[in-house]
Amino acid sequence: MFAHSAGGLLVQIAQQRLLERGTDLRNAYGVKDVVLLASATPKQIPVYVIDSGLFAQTVMSFAQVDQIVGTLAIPDSVWAWLFFAPNPTTNPSLVVPGAPTPAEVAARHYNAAEPFGFLTGLLADRAAIEAGIFAPAHQTVLSVVAYERDITFRPDEERALYRYLTGDETDERFVFVPGDEAVHDTHVSNPALLLRYLASSVRIP
Repeated sequence: MFAHSAGGLLVQIAQQRLLERGTDLRNAYGVKDVVLLASATPKQIPVYVIDSGLFAQTVMSFAQVDQIVGTLAIPDSVWAWLFFAPNPTTNPSLVVPGAPTPAEVAARHYNAAEPFGFLTGLLADRAAIEAGIFAPAHQTVLSVVAYERDITFRPDEERALYRYLTGDETDERFVFVPGDEAVHDTHVSNPALLLRYLASSVRIP
């Protein structure tokens, strides 16, 4: 199982709830491996760009808000910059090679209006997750991938997430992807770079 960004937090929530019911991803659904790519963290793991308010401030400076429907949308050009710009940058036109153009963002339906409730959960009130929910006793092997130039989730924060969820202080399955092109959505802009590091670190069935 692969999950990216906010999807990584959803996987953590799923494992947490299954454990509360006396089972887990492995026993309930046969999931042997989970790979979290640039994953959102639970409230126990601080994330500077989110917890400082910087991310929300940046997004809101570009946002188009529909109070009636309860959604927030950003322009396609800004969407590409948020997920494909290398950290640090404040230039909204700077993106890595392979990033979709604003026209491609629109054509491929990458960018959609987000419900306020989802954004509140990700930015202001992240779920609490117990430590060790992917410890060896739960049988699903967890890997966490961090990108060197990710604007949103920095490598040190992702390393802390891996150790918190697994209890592994040796970082056996913590995968650091280096380079100027290692950004939040590298799986789209440069999948070969991601696979190069996954191949040597992650057991894929």
